[in-house]
This record gives sequence, C-alpha cells and structure tokens, in this order.
Amino acid sequence: MAMLYMYLQFLLNHNTNNNSSKFHFFFVLCFSSSSFFPLSSCFASCTAGCNAIALYIAASTDILSDIANRFDSDSWSSIQTLNNITDVTSVHVGELILIPFDCKCENGTLGHTFTYTTTQTDELETISEILYGNLSSSALIQSANPDEDFLDLQENENLSIPINCSCGDPSVSDKYGLFGTYSAQLDDTLSSISSQFNVSSDLIQSYNPSVSFNPLEVHSILFIPSKGKSFASPLYVYVYGRKILEHELKSGWL
Repeated sequence: MAMLYMYLQFLLNHNTNNNSSKFHFFFVLCFSSSSFFPLSSCFASCTAGCNAIALYIAASTDILSDIANRFDSDSWSSIQTLNNITDVTSVHVGELILIPFDCKCENGTLGHTFTYTTTQTDELETISEILYGNLSSSALIQSANPDEDFLDLQENENLSIPINCSCGDPSVSDKYGLFGTYSAQLDDTLSSISSQFNVSSDLIQSYNPSVSFNPLEVHSILFIPSKGKSFASPLYVYVYGRKILEHELKSGWL
C-alpha cells in the first residue's frame, strides 16, 4: 500500500489542473489475450503499473477482515477508515467497499492476481460471484488455474484470482490518476453509474470504449476515474467523494 500512499501525497502537493510532464505516471491502458478480461485492443505496451481501487459490492453479509484477506490487504483497518465502516463484523449485502490495490503490468496487461485459499464448501461460481463480487469471472479464474479441477475443488487450494485495472489514458485526460474497477450491477445504467460516482457519462464512456452501454450488460467491467484535489488547512483529497485528511495519510493507514 506504500505506492498508494505516495500517490495520494502527490495529489496533496500538486495542482491537478497542471498538464505538465509531472503526470508521467499515467500509462496508456493496455490489454492482451492473457488471463485478464479482453476489454479492448492494446494501445501500447504497458511497462509499469499504478495504484487502483477495487469497487467491491458485498454479495453476502461478511466480516471486513475476511474481505481484506481476499484482496491481499495488509490491514483491514485501512479499508475501515477509507469507507467509514463502524461495524467491522457485519458488512451488509449491497454495501460498496473501496479497496486499494496495486495495478501491475503482467504479461503486457494491466491487472492484479490475488491469491485465495479455498475452504471446504467453496465452488467456482461462489468464489467469482460472491467472494470477489464479479470483479473476476469463473472463466478467468479457470484460465488462471489450468491445473485445478474445479469439479472437485479441495480445501486449502491456493487459487490465482485475476482482476483488471486501469492506469488511465492521457489521450482522454491527464487529470485522472486513480481508477476503480467496477462490475456493473443489475439495473445499472450509464446514467446511474455516473450519478453514483459523480463522474460524467461522457468520461466513463471515453475510458471504457469497448463497453456497450445501450443496454449495459450486467457484470460488465468498467474503469471509473477518480480525481483528487488539494486544499489548504487542513489538506485532504477526495476518492469518489470520500474525504481523506492529510493526518490520516501520514498515519500510514494506506
């Protein structure tokens, strides 16, 4: 999480309206036919990663520490702070949880492969749909674990869970440096997603050129941009409208 801390500190110390070369950390979004979602053609070979957010929607009542473990988070308390969660023992169905993670360039594709250890009652669909909120798919998980027999899934198997992410596209805008990976929900529309994350419909479409929004297919993977801003006394940034104070950054919770 140190990379995300450094990125947010960058936002605090720079004006996001400056279009200079200091936005060198924006990398062209790149996809290939690897184990990740084949969402669009490859603009250029990705050579580095960035920080990203998993926009996870709880599909069942859960415990925050278990969610953090599934997303390889070092500390569930950082997720608690970011999401203003009061009861860490009961995350409710339908609750949106922002989970920071490292977006890496893996085999020419931007993504992150999480590790999940199976339990006795796990099934493939349960893992993809419930435990990872459709941010990955059954087909992707099977592709990432070719030697696994998912018809006879055993306890304590370590599975690779690939999830796509974005580092942005400077040809669209250089003012957005933190992107969330989101799985479209039933009854979602372009307009409703725009309102939910306070991002214009045009911008969402520009960052997701391969997605059809009319109609929007359920569980389509979208990259939602977030723009932080710096203010004086006290300093803070916004992540999807959630204010993060400077002293919280310095406490090392990210």
